[in-house]
Amino acid sequence: MTLTELTPNHLVELMSWFDSQQQITDWAGPDFSYPFDQDSFVRDLELGINQSFVLLASDSTMVAFGQYSQKLDKCHLARLVVKPCARGKGIVGQLVTLLSTAGLTALAVIYPCHLKMQVSELG
Repeated sequence: MTLTELTPNHLVELMSWFDSQQQITDWAGPDFSYPFDQDSFVRDLELGINQSFVLLASDSTMVAFGQYSQKLDKCHLARLVVKPCARGKGIVGQLVTLLSTAGLTALAVIYPCHLKMQVSELG
């Protein structure tokens, strides 16, 4: 698995993983727009604030997405999601490990990452 920065092509794929208001709310909270278009999705992801990455399988298929940002001198992980057909295979653990490592390095924070887990069927 390889962690790489989000591209416009990845964005279109990510948008296809959500087909209801409930799924969006479970994943990103009540302020994320649904229905969405590409402009509102980009706006609600707060790409200028959060660093956004995708996890690619060995065949370059996008299998997960996540973000990190600095909050209270910690690396905060947010909006983690695994592609629907890839769920239940332990991918989220790889995403958390790789995203945490990238965030701690890029942000140069001394505290470990903070991960707010929400119970949902999206991971």
